[in-house]
Amino acid sequence: MGTNDTTALHQLAQAGTHTEYESASEPHGVQESHRRLAVSVTEAAGMLGISRGLDYELVHRGELPVIQLGRRLVVPIVALERLVAAASPLTSIESDSELEAR
Repeated sequence: MGTNDTTALHQLAQAGTHTEYESASEPHGVQESHRRLAVSVTEAAGMLGISRGLDYELVHRGELPVIQLGRRLVVPIVALERLVAAASPLTSIESDSELEAR
């Protein structure tokens, strides 16, 4: 299958039509997800609201998991979600009534 074939399949999938090839190759009920699985370190920094330098520092310290693909580093989206969830203020802040009592 060439690049043009792949492009055509993606265009058909986006248009909501199915070809005979798509129906045969995918299990019934499975749809292609367009959600990205990983982003660049620079994109991850933007998503976290931190500088690119700090993001690379977190990578170097092992606090931000990355996958090396050739010479490129990518950050799995699930790793970003877990990092934020683990540090979420909602999980560590005391209730409002406890804060007001102080």
